[in-house]
Amino acid sequence: MTDASLQILNTVLDRLTHTLLQYVGEAWPWTNPLETHGQETMNGLVRRQQFGADRVAQFLAERRAIITLGNYRFDGSLLNYCTFDFLKSQLIKDETCLIAELREAVSCVNGDPGAVRLLEQLIVDEEETLKRLNEL
Repeated sequence: MTDASLQILNTVLDRLTHTLLQYVGEAWPWTNPLETHGQETMNGLVRRQQFGADRVAQFLAERRAIITLGNYRFDGSLLNYCTFDFLKSQLIKDETCLIAELREAVSCVNGDPGAVRLLEQLIVDEEETLKRLNEL
C-alpha cells in the first residue's frame, strides 16, 4: 500500500468521524419523547458509522500509518437544539456526499484489495444509513 493510499484512508477516517450524523449524535437533537423509535434509529446509525470509522482506524494501525484527525467541516453550533425533522434533509445531503467521497476513494487507493474491500463495505453501510434516514 502506498503512502498516497494511506493518506486517502486517513482522509476517509477523518470524514467518518466528522460527519453531520456524528455531530448530531453528540448534539442530542430534540425529538418527541413519545416517539422513541426515531431517536433509537439515529443512535444506531451513529454507532454503525462509528464502527466503520473504527475499522478504518484499525486498518491504518495495522499498516503502521500515522493517523491525523481534524475538526468538523462546518459550524455545528448553529445546529444545536434543533429538531430531527429540521436536520433530516441536511443529514441526507451529507450522507449522499459521503457516499460519493467513498466511491472516489475506491478509485484512488491504487487497487489495494484490502483497502478496496474495506471501502466497499463502508459504501454498503452508508447506503443503508441513507436508506434508513429517508425512511424516518
